[in-house]
Amino acid sequence: MEVALPLQIDFFTVAPYAVSERLPVLGVNTKQEDLLVLSAYAPTLGADPDIKDFFYNQLEDTVGKASPSARIIILGDINTRVATDYMSWPECLGKFSSGKINENGLRLLEFFSRNNIFIKHSFFSEQKPQKSVLVPSSLLKLAPT
Repeated sequence: MEVALPLQIDFFTVAPYAVSERLPVLGVNTKQEDLLVLSAYAPTLGADPDIKDFFYNQLEDTVGKASPSARIIILGDINTRVATDYMSWPECLGKFSSGKINENGLRLLEFFSRNNIFIKHSFFSEQKPQKSVLVPSSLLKLAPT
C-alpha cells in the first residue's frame, strides 16, 4: 500500500530512549525540521508533590536539550485540567479550553508558558464527531443499472 504525500520527506530517527518510565522520547530529523516527540505520563493529582516536581524537572530538562528550532510534540496522559482562563495564558491556552483548573493544570501551563508550547486543541472549536462505519467494498451490494 502506498501513501501519497504532498512533499518528499527524507528523515531519520534518533534511537528512541526513555528519560524515565514516565517519559519516553523519540527524535525525528527531517530536511524540513527536527521533531522531538515525548510520550509523557504525568503523576496524578493525588501524587506526592516531590514526585510531581521530579517529573516536571525531567520534562523541563528534556525539552531544554532540544535544538531551538525543533518542533516539540507532547503526547500521553498529563493528568491535568487547565480551565478556560485563556486570557491569563494567551501563549499556550486557546479560548476553546474547558473545565476548572487544578494544581497539575497550573504546573502544566507554567511549563508550557516558559517553553513556548501550546495546547493545540484549545485553539479550535470542538465539533461533534460524526459516526461512520468502514465496510469492505466486497461486501457492498451495488444496485443494478
